[in-house]
Amino acid sequence: AQEVFTLAKALPLALRSQMTTIYRGVVRDMLDTGRLDQASALVQLAELRDALDLSTDDHLEVMRVLAEEEPALQGLDQRERQLEELRREALADALEQLLGAANVEVLNPGQLRPELRQQLERLQANSGLEAESCQAVLSRFAPEGDIAQQRLQQRCQRLTQELGLQRLLEQEGQRNALFNPLAVAMGLKVAATLELVQQHRPKGELAEMLRNVSAAGSLEEAFAMLWLDPDPDTAGWTLMLQRTLQPAQVAINNLPPRPGLGSSPFLQAQLAAEPEAAHPALVHLAASASFADLPPAGLIWVLNNSSLRHATAGELLRRSGEPSSALLLILQGGAVVQS
Repeated sequence: AQEVFTLAKALPLALRSQMTTIYRGVVRDMLDTGRLDQASALVQLAELRDALDLSTDDHLEVMRVLAEEEPALQGLDQRERQLEELRREALADALEQLLGAANVEVLNPGQLRPELRQQLERLQANSGLEAESCQAVLSRFAPEGDIAQQRLQQRCQRLTQELGLQRLLEQEGQRNALFNPLAVAMGLKVAATLELVQQHRPKGELAEMLRNVSAAGSLEEAFAMLWLDPDPDTAGWTLMLQRTLQPAQVAINNLPPRPGLGSSPFLQAQLAAEPEAAHPALVHLAASASFADLPPAGLIWVLNNSSLRHATAGELLRRSGEPSSALLLILQGGAVVQS
């Protein structure tokens, strides 16, 4: 059968009747060898029709003739329709992955970057679908398409979730300053999700959503989301705080993997067999209004680029007018400026 198929593809263009005869012979051979009911055979027949320049009508005519001899062929058209649907689903899945990787919510080919447009064209060319079928799939990702609307709805739900968790972390930060950087990190997620949906939702709808936000969700939910944050320092801070609050519930061996996400010295320190406790200075930095807008990575940078010292009562820290390139920050206690 493979030899017949290969030969048929290599034949030059001939009269339609000859092409139909060749096609009928291949179908007959597949039937005799028991391969006609395999999905791969349907794909081969579709490719063969293209090679022989035969239309769907030609295929149906061949099937009608052979069906008179073999009733089993009567179900082949249904199988081909199923194959067409599978190809559409495969193209839709590939498009969803492409748009997701590019952070594109709805498909507008005219506004795509050149490299994305090229990838889109390759997906269509490799789909095995006719142009009309490809367009039907693409239309589902257009602003009014069902898949685009579903994706936007999921984004809106995620935005609501992230906003609720951000408020929850802010509330917890009033009792434990180590929550404050995580609230900032969650706020960065909110900003990223908001940017994706605000172009496709009425401004009034989003404004109403932002006005009516209240704390929602659980700390476990927030910890799980931030553990998978792309910033490894956010993941490390999450683990540090979670272990502080729930030491019996955190086991390094049971942590979900972070596939494709980076690491950092701070995260590695928290993953050690005997992890480091929160540095005392981090607590003061997290509670300082001067660093209220910094996520964990920012506070860790400040700590790593600073020197910590303890001053005794009455100690002179710096003389007035003394040149210095350092910023003196009082983390705990107070100081008096004398002229």
